[in-house]
Parts: sequence; structure tokens; C-alpha cells
Amino acid sequence: MRVKLSYFYALIFTASAISIYVAFWGAKHLNEASIHASLSPSYNDFDISREKIILYWGSTIPKRCDYFTFTKTGPSFEDLNCPVNNCVWTDDKTKVKEADAVLFFDHCLGEVKPPERNPRGRWVFVDHESPCNSFRYLDKWDGLFNWTMTYTKDSDIFSPSLHFVNLPNHGDYPLLSRERSLSITRGKSKLVAWMVSHCTTHSRREEYVKELQKYIPVDVYGKCGPLVCKKGDTRCSEESLNNDYKFYLVFENSLAKDYVSEKFYTRLHLNVMLITRSGANFSRLGIPDALHIDTRDFKSPKDLAEYLKRLDKDDESYAALLRAKANHRYKILNSRYSYCDLCKKLNDPNEPRKSYSAAEIRNQHGFCVSPHNLRPRGRSRQPRGRHA
Repeated sequence: MRVKLSYFYALIFTASAISIYVAFWGAKHLNEASIHASLSPSYNDFDISREKIILYWGSTIPKRCDYFTFTKTGPSFEDLNCPVNNCVWTDDKTKVKEADAVLFFDHCLGEVKPPERNPRGRWVFVDHESPCNSFRYLDKWDGLFNWTMTYTKDSDIFSPSLHFVNLPNHGDYPLLSRERSLSITRGKSKLVAWMVSHCTTHSRREEYVKELQKYIPVDVYGKCGPLVCKKGDTRCSEESLNNDYKFYLVFENSLAKDYVSEKFYTRLHLNVMLITRSGANFSRLGIPDALHIDTRDFKSPKDLAEYLKRLDKDDESYAALLRAKANHRYKILNSRYSYCDLCKKLNDPNEPRKSYSAAEIRNQHGFCVSPHNLRPRGRSRQPRGRHA
């Protein structure tokens, strides 16, 4: 599990070296920095005359985090065009006594702590994994962290791996027309695809899919299914998903508050309806219902299958879903822009002093949710709400 997590983190922070975003229909003139600045408060009261040092502590367990050197992939605050950019990165541990912030990643924590600290500095708990895969050594650090920096909205610094931002509808971008959406719909020949590499999960998503396959065909690609994705295999390409399939499963390996992995965001731009299974409240994250079909709206996999079969036979209804999804304007920002918020907070004289117990961090981060609606219960009925 730790090797897999390490690989996951390496991917995220390598991606942080470049600007990752998905923009639709005329949003090219809106850059990430301007969006981020528009979401942030005024910085006129800040004294930015002194440089702020942010220390990435790295691993407290030998070799656990050797794959990742943050200062090589971490963003320059000037390059990010942060409104407050007097912060600098370092991984020089001899600067721990003068560092304004020291970042500790949960998956790198061990039992050995820094021997000293800046009494005015903040120690920051950083985590991008679900609570199912976190907190192994957190109790050893009880009361030592001052801020949290995670994907949960309740964190001191909101830092999801990718961040959804709604854009205003100026009416100056082309809509996906009824004719075009019907043409896309009629060109599709397959129903549901799922690409997956982790076969046994906390969310028991594999059980949900197995039950779903009793009622409709689901093509499973990767290590957990019969369809192997070899290098260069066009069946596993985005083009194949876009052209051939009507639905794509985005099922999280863990069900937890605010936890939405990159799998959702990186498929949003396709002309395929995403089916999500998550513990997150998408509305709380600003993600409209029109962008996905949520399994929680259905009593069981059988109920979901019946709905998908109806859509498969009704080109007009499916095309209408595609139009609603494609015509919503948004942008996806990656997690590096959360470091603008970190730099801002380090310069804010009104930021209160505080410390977190291990229990408080767990409560803020949330807990794994047990899966439900894996099996039919009683009579199947018409789904309610937007899928009625």
C-alpha cells in the first residue's frame, strides 16, 4: 500500500510542475492566477518586507520519501503569480528554527520528530489521501501541528489534488447544439466502461460493479478485468471513451467527506457521462449535478442499470445530458495554487495561534464511510430527483 501511495503522490507533485487545467468554450482568456486572486481576500494589510521560509521536512523514516524532492518540483510563488509571493521553499533541515512553516506529509510521518522548532512558526499537517489510508503515526505527533492542509473544505488551507471552479456564463462561447449532441450520441456503440487497477478497495466498488454487470454490460479494462490495456492499445484511449462509450465509471477506492480523486476531473472534458460513486458532497465542492450521474441517487445497482438502459434507448434524453454537461463553463486548478493561500496566511497578522490534537485532525479530515446500496432491496422503483 505504501508503495502505491508513493507512486500516487509522485504523480500528483510531478504534475504540479506544470499548469493542469481543463477549460471549456471560450475560457482561454481566464488564467488560473486571475481566478485564484478573485477568490481571495484583500492583502493590503500585510507586511511582505520579510521573506517567509517554507520548509518541506521530507521523511522522518529513512528512504520513505526519497522519490520526492519538493524544491525541485514545487512551484515558485512568483511563477504562480500569487498575490502574496514573498515565500520561498527549502528542504534544508538546518533552517527548521527559522522556518515560518514546516510541512509534514502524513504518508512520510514516522516517530522521529525535528529536535527543535521556531516558536513563532507553524507546523503544517499535509494529506491528500482518504482517511482510509492515513494517520498511521499521527498519535505520535499529538498537539504539534498548527495548521492543516488537505483536500477537505474544513482545512486551514484547502488543498485538493485538483480543484473545480465554476466560471460565469458570459454568453460568448459556442453551445453544443442539439444536432451535434445527437450525432455524438448516435455514433456510440457501447454502454459502460471502467478502467481500474486496484481490485480490492475500502469502498467495495468492485462488488457494486459485479452486481451492475448482472443487468448491463460493463467493459472493465486494466488489472481487474478481462480487457488488458497494453501500451498503444486504442481501446484504452480517451478517443475510444469519447467516441464509443456512453458512460464511464468514476468509482472512488474510499468513501469519505470531500474526497474526489483526479479520476473525476481528468475525464470531465470527454463527451461521455460520468457515473460517480463517492462519499463527497459534490455541491459542497461546487460541482453541479449536470456534470455526473451519482449512484447515491439510486437504491441499488439494478435501479441504476434500469435508468442507463432507458437512456441507451432514448437518444434525445442522453443527448440532452451531454449538452447540459458540455455547456457548463468551468476550470480545473491543480493543488499548487493552494500554496498561494499558505503564503498569504503566513503573512496575515490576524491569523490566530492554535494547535491540533491528533483526534481533532481526524475529526476534521473525516472518516471512511461504509458502502451501502450494493444489493437490491425489495421492489425496484423509479429513481427520484433529477434522474426521475
